Amino acid sequence: MITLTLVSCYFAYTILKLNVLPNKYLIPFLVVGVVVYGLVMLYLIKSRKAYAKIIAILSTIAIILVAPKIAELEGTLDDITDLSEETYTIHVITHIDSAHKTMDDVKDLVFGANTTQDEVNILRAQALIKEAGYDIHYKRYESYDDMITDFYTFNPEVYLISEADIEFLIDNQETFEDHYKIIASYSYTVDLEENKDTNVSTDTFNIYISGIDTGGDISSVSRSDANIILTVNPLKNQILMTSIPRDTFVIRHTNGQYDKLSLVGRSGITETVKTIEDLMEMDIHYTLRVNWTSVIKVVDALGGIEVNNPYAFKQGQYYFNKGVVQLDGERALAFVRNRKSLPDDEDSRAQNQQRVLTAIIQKMMSPAIIYNYSDFLNAISGSVQTTMPQNQLNKLIKNQINDMPTWEIFTTQLIGDMFDTWEAFSHMGKWQIVKEPHKDKLIKAQKLIESMKNNETITQEILEN
Repeated sequence: MITLTLVSCYFAYTILKLNVLPNKYLIPFLVVGVVVYGLVMLYLIKSRKAYAKIIAILSTIAIILVAPKIAELEGTLDDITDLSEETYTIHVITHIDSAHKTMDDVKDLVFGANTTQDEVNILRAQALIKEAGYDIHYKRYESYDDMITDFYTFNPEVYLISEADIEFLIDNQETFEDHYKIIASYSYTVDLEENKDTNVSTDTFNIYISGIDTGGDISSVSRSDANIILTVNPLKNQILMTSIPRDTFVIRHTNGQYDKLSLVGRSGITETVKTIEDLMEMDIHYTLRVNWTSVIKVVDALGGIEVNNPYAFKQGQYYFNKGVVQLDGERALAFVRNRKSLPDDEDSRAQNQQRVLTAIIQKMMSPAIIYNYSDFLNAISGSVQTTMPQNQLNKLIKNQINDMPTWEIFTTQLIGDMFDTWEAFSHMGKWQIVKEPHKDKLIKAQKLIESMKNNETITQEILEN
């Protein structure tokens, strides 16, 4: 009986600690639990028969099996709300044909490094390498164009380069991907800034969704290929989705240099958030980070989604008909990544990203998922991370379970004109195509977000006027 009492108390504790059940469900659940516990204990006290002990043992086993599942769910929520730091990785690379294979092979050589565009990472890498027992020296470069020219001539033979910049070079240097190899890697983490205070049950809040251009570790610093602001009004059950094209020409928050928005992500998510806050003249309260792996896992965990596709197109091995299409994880990823075969290129891709995100949100809020959300959260653990604290995420879940409201989702995006410029900081004098947002569209997007903040109702008519 003592064991049954202890495990029953632990079970009640885990339910209360999880804090996602609304009172209208929690109180009856606890009352029924106490009554059942009391009846079982009364029966055990009065009965001395063998099967009374069997009932006690079975009851104890049942609680022991269920309670850890609830505790595991709390751990999953903790993992999802654990975006508190970013990981920067710097690689030591050589040409694929080089005989060098380890740091011992190159420790006495001069390293090449882009100290103009990646100075912070280079200095951190030098310190980490010194901690590992190697005292290196490097040749300074002001641009990757000059550095890669020397890379192909083996002069110098070894280079320091951050992981995010390797992805950048693969996209901008046609043959680079097939001609380099990594012989060593060094990583460090940086704590993210504290969230801005808000109450997600009563206050309108903004979430910046960053779709980073990589798979694998969600905490890795990378380019931000998808940039979406979710403005959520919990009192009116409205969500405004604002897409900012990755090629948008922005002013970096820290150094005041012009750059492409996607490439600001190479300096970390904090720099991207502050740059967007400057552009949109708004506060971002939380960040949600996803990557290629996230899209696949989330959509598959939901059992697939359905979107209305306005254009027939092909992406890789997948063909998407015009009209309503069913998407599993792999097809959803292909759907949101395509742009070259769409009529408006990046603008059309942003609209497809909004279609997929809208379908995900709608399905996440459905009763079928809400009442089985533990399975859903377990499936996506490790693939999605947010800076939203767990107590605030719990409030969102509790409110949805309590009221099961239908959410209105509105979409908008910054429209602009493409032009050539040599001022992009990440390209250092090399001509690049960027997008300048139309001033009136930018102001309208700012006003829409401000209206949501002021608890004003948004309608489709307001968006279209």
